[in-house]
Amino acid sequence: MPDGSKVWLNAASTLRYPTTFNGTRSVELSGEAYFEIAPNAGQPFEVRNGNNTIEVLGTAFNIMAYEDEATTSTTLLSGAVKVNGQKILPGQCASISRQNGQLAILDHVNTEAAVAWKNGYIQFEGQDIRAAMRLISRWYDVAVEYRGDVPSHFRGTIPSNVPVTEVLKMMQMTEEVTFDISGRTIIVSPGK
Repeated sequence: MPDGSKVWLNAASTLRYPTTFNGTRSVELSGEAYFEIAPNAGQPFEVRNGNNTIEVLGTAFNIMAYEDEATTSTTLLSGAVKVNGQKILPGQCASISRQNGQLAILDHVNTEAAVAWKNGYIQFEGQDIRAAMRLISRWYDVAVEYRGDVPSHFRGTIPSNVPVTEVLKMMQMTEEVTFDISGRTIIVSPGK
């Protein structure tokens, strides 16, 4: 970025910022990004997402703010940030409900899982199948359809350079779900 800060964008994400910062260094995020912010006490840094504002106090953090997720999550790796005025510390996650705007601070979160995408991995942390498939849909740019009740949860880490067919094969090994592919659509059904 113009100030020397570094940003990594995940799939289906956009970041808007000016070519030069005047006053507050303000950017607008849609999707997910990992930030390493260059310290500059004279120019505060903030990330906006809809009605939410993350004030950065010199730090490394991840923001997951996809429109199709129930919450917007800010996970702090180092330093400090304020999310809608509430300060969080390293190892914490500020989660904001899209439904009612309520802010919850979660302690002792798995920061490695929050930035797995940045490090070239797809990581499932006990996610239900719908959350896992939203991640796969974004990563591989595919559509997903559901047939029947598929309440499975998944754990595991998969390199992101693995073809989607291999990811689905690994998930199907649980025998809790099956997958069929039709063009660019993955059809998810209950296991056998």
